[in-house]
Amino acid sequence: MINRMSTEVTVALIGAGSAIAGALAGGLGAVWAATRAARSTYLGPLHVAQKTAQQQAYTQLLSAANDFEAAMNSVSGAAAILAEDASNRSEGIPSRLSEDDRRARRRRIKKARDIAGVRAAARLVTLAGPVVVAREAVEVEEAGRRLSYAFRDVEVHLDDADGQPRPVMTAEELRRVYDDYASALAKFAICARTNGGHGGEFNR
Repeated sequence: MINRMSTEVTVALIGAGSAIAGALAGGLGAVWAATRAARSTYLGPLHVAQKTAQQQAYTQLLSAANDFEAAMNSVSGAAAILAEDASNRSEGIPSRLSEDDRRARRRRIKKARDIAGVRAAARLVTLAGPVVVAREAVEVEEAGRRLSYAFRDVEVHLDDADGQPRPVMTAEELRRVYDDYASALAKFAICARTNGGHGGEFNR
């Protein structure tokens, strides 16, 4: 895309230079007319290239966000088992998992909860998209980070006011974090569609 854009801009500048040079003999009015035409010829390819870059950035974030959610869903069973095991052990109930079993599940969860792809895609949107879409992209990243932390904390227990160990991440809290992520992603998709993506109008 960049090479094509460079070629189009080069052609536009060469054409613009020729037009302005030819208009010098026609007086100031002709020069202004040629300048306006040259500007239009130059900005047209840039406008198209910018809109294309925005659409690609939007699509990449949606893809990365969906992949992240799918990865989280794929390890939800492992997380539930670890959470139950941690709760049992905190109450003195012998674990049914070996340490090797726990480590294997933790490794799967750690790999799945990596949000590097979402973070990189959100960064692209903040660089390419208008401010209104960039804000929604940041919200997707933040919601993804909270979801990642929720899976990190499934085994963590803290003592409550009565000195009883309670899980940091309850089932209700996990549902809320999931809902927040889904909501952030939906808001981004709508905003992207109306600001240059998926057939929407380009709007800086």
